Amino acid sequence: NQKKLYIEVLRILAILMVLYVHSGTRAQHHYMVESSGISYYICIILLCITRTCNMLFFMISGTLLLHKEESIRTILVHRVLRMVLIIMIFGLIQYYFNYRENPIIGFSMDVYFKIVYSSRIIEQYWFLHAYLAFLLLLPFMRFIARSMKKEHFLYLSGLYLLIEGILPIIERVWDNQRIAIDISLNAIEIFFPLIGYYLTKVYDFEGLEKKKKVKDLAVINIFGAVALFLCVRETKLLLETQDILMVYNGLLFVMAITI
Repeated sequence: NQKKLYIEVLRILAILMVLYVHSGTRAQHHYMVESSGISYYICIILLCITRTCNMLFFMISGTLLLHKEESIRTILVHRVLRMVLIIMIFGLIQYYFNYRENPIIGFSMDVYFKIVYSSRIIEQYWFLHAYLAFLLLLPFMRFIARSMKKEHFLYLSGLYLLIEGILPIIERVWDNQRIAIDISLNAIEIFFPLIGYYLTKVYDFEGLEKKKKVKDLAVINIFGAVALFLCVRETKLLLETQDILMVYNGLLFVMAITI
């Protein structure tokens, strides 16, 4: 009864998305089998939508964690340590299976600790390491989130949309490389928790009047639909002309907010 139902629904949806994007040609990359027709376009649409899964997870974490009051000791003992143990346990499991497949790598605790320390074991574990980084930064993230005003969140969102969503399209048409600006705040473990915090604690959609809710939902859905259209168009174009799969994060970001 204490949990917000829509958060649990979002978690279930994001988990289903994760399963989808890791299912190869049976789902996410089914466009490689369906070269044309309705199935092809459905594949591209779902490919773009499901790529928002990681954004949703970090936005949920920002919603649930950034407003809390906890000591640094509590964060380290009850949050950081748990994630470190998860990484170490599942790293050991993956290392064992790698050893079974290729015994030449050897099986020793020295090699295990070196691998867990300096690699992700398997590529999909990048998320665990990114989430660990978020937890380590949590005391600073809470201070930043509470200090930011509405205009700061909007400015940060606009900056992300411009650099990661709009400029890549312009650069493709212009036939130029990516802009030589790297903004650390755009890291997934920093940016999306802040946006999740904004949507529930600053913007507070639930507290709006009914007419304002309807108006805002209409605007948000229009932006989401436009972002999805551009995302599908650009993804399809890059697949056909350059034979590369690239989905622009700035467009996914708008879709994640809409979801």
